[in-house]
Amino acid sequence: MQPDYARYTEEQLLDVQRHIDRERYPERAEEIDSLLSTPETLAEARANQQKLDRERKAIQRQNRKIVLSILPIIIGALIGMADISPSFAGNALVIYHVPVHYFAALALVFIGTLSLQRFIAKGDSYLNP
Repeated sequence: MQPDYARYTEEQLLDVQRHIDRERYPERAEEIDSLLSTPETLAEARANQQKLDRERKAIQRQNRKIVLSILPIIIGALIGMADISPSFAGNALVIYHVPVHYFAALALVFIGTLSLQRFIAKGDSYLNP
């Protein structure tokens, strides 16, 4: 099975040209040389590179959105777990007051959950083609 060099980027073609075993694969080496000497092919290879760059940037943006959606949930959970000291009176758990940081934790978890839900509902994920 022979590689489809027409789909390669210019950088990939140059890399293959530098590393190909010309004695073992003379027809492939000739094809690569031909592709690199044709302006139309080089233009197509550059277009392939631009497409890959756009896809890579889109994936990075989506990963950032996911992390920024999950981060408030994690921080909120950590804040909510801080200073947990229940009081017991006999066999019953007695809560005398709710510390302010619990409300902050709840707010962060709520914001993160809404953000993540909105991201998923938009179908804005590369995971959902």
